[in-house]
Amino acid sequence: MYFNRKLLFVLLVYVLSFAFLTEKNAFAEEELLHFNEYGVMEGANLKETRTILNNTQWESFDSKKNVPLDKVWTVTFNDTVSFDKIDAVVIERNNEFIPVTITKTAQKTLKVAPTYGFHGNTQYQLKIILANGFKYKMDFTTSNTARSADLEPNNTYITASSLPLNETVSGTLSPADREDYYKIELPADGEITINVVNELGTSSSIYLYGSKGSDDYSIKSNSGVTANLKAGLQEGTYYIRINNNSSANYKLTAVFLENTYENDNGASTYIQASEIDLNSKMYGHVGYSRSSDYRNNNDYFKLVIPEDGRLDINAVQLNGNYLNLYIYGARGNDQSDISYQYGKITAQMSVGLSAGTYYIRINDSGNYGAYELTNNFTPDSIPNDNASSNYILANSIPLNSSLHGHLGYHYDNLTKNTDDFYKLEILEPGTIDISALGLNGNKINLYLYDSNGTDGWSLKDSYNKTEAKLTYNVTPGKYYIRLNYSNSYGPYELTTNFYKQP
Repeated sequence: MYFNRKLLFVLLVYVLSFAFLTEKNAFAEEELLHFNEYGVMEGANLKETRTILNNTQWESFDSKKNVPLDKVWTVTFNDTVSFDKIDAVVIERNNEFIPVTITKTAQKTLKVAPTYGFHGNTQYQLKIILANGFKYKMDFTTSNTARSADLEPNNTYITASSLPLNETVSGTLSPADREDYYKIELPADGEITINVVNELGTSSSIYLYGSKGSDDYSIKSNSGVTANLKAGLQEGTYYIRINNNSSANYKLTAVFLENTYENDNGASTYIQASEIDLNSKMYGHVGYSRSSDYRNNNDYFKLVIPEDGRLDINAVQLNGNYLNLYIYGARGNDQSDISYQYGKITAQMSVGLSAGTYYIRINDSGNYGAYELTNNFTPDSIPNDNASSNYILANSIPLNSSLHGHLGYHYDNLTKNTDDFYKLEILEPGTIDISALGLNGNKINLYLYDSNGTDGWSLKDSYNKTEAKLTYNVTPGKYYIRLNYSNSYGPYELTTNFYKQP
């Protein structure tokens, strides 16, 4: 295939290379080049290369379909291109580089192959970027032809046959050979769907194990003439066991759907939680199993709140499943939660918090998948006079004054400042006017007590008002004002006016 270019000629040919895939010394006489494991020239910045590859115009080759799983790509350049002018020869799957082996087989020819093989029925891109600015790509899809992976002996997990992902393989069972084991390697968190069909019509059982194989309990199992199971698994090694007590000619498929969202790897306990920034967004994975007794049910994150304010938390299960969202104080889930949202695809909460340390918990709610977690903190800009929460410790305030305070904010020890008390000292008979205004539009409760404070009944009150007011005729003595938010939080303004008795 020729391009109308003065500087470059590139020929791509895909060929079957049996020696490349089966002989240990296939490259003994071939020259290895200075590319890293992903096909980027050594010394190049992998992140910068990724940016260049994602943000550029490409010259495209015709796409290829049903590419055999044991193919090797051959790239031939013309005389105007030297190998030191090649910045990258990469293969991408799901927008990620895969490890490749690149060798020089002739003066102007390279062989390019995946280090760990191709997945069946999967889309890939071969991309070439040159130092002179030319960039080329070719899309291709691998085949899904059934092949025999049932390599005996494979009747224990230790001798398990390797099972390629996303393709169908065939196998047999008999009364003398009742079990087959297969080993799969998952490159990332994701969903595995395993399907076994017995063409002889008898029931087969399938079992999915973690890295300890059948030395441990199965993660999942199922049985039937057509037996299938689905599981969310973490990156790692797993084993599949197929059992039939009579005979079976079966087809086995393990389809893997990778979770391509980022994973900020929240800790599984609050004690190990990493601190996250206020007003930030992150992504994580939750609910994926690694063995019969391990599943990352919970992700914890630590937040440090510098002052009174409102914290808005939003958690979205990106695969359309449910999740649970919790916020805790300084002792995490060793104490009760401050607030929670249960069984939501999108869980949202808004809580008023005082300065302190808090923990966010994302729980899988029995599902698996990716989530997006966002937090936004809005500090309370109104000053706080830090009134006492009981009348005994209340500070005296002057008559005919105005002040500001905060009510309803949770502390990180799980208490909540629901009440603020102030002391009034009246020296002569008169009338006192008291006004309390909820500055966020919240409704406030206002009470006036005599010298016994809350040990006795209130003298007068104004309940559940955005602006609560009361007037009372007083004689000399001590009095106490109590402000209360029962179900809200925010700042308030308190004003007192005293009028002497004529």
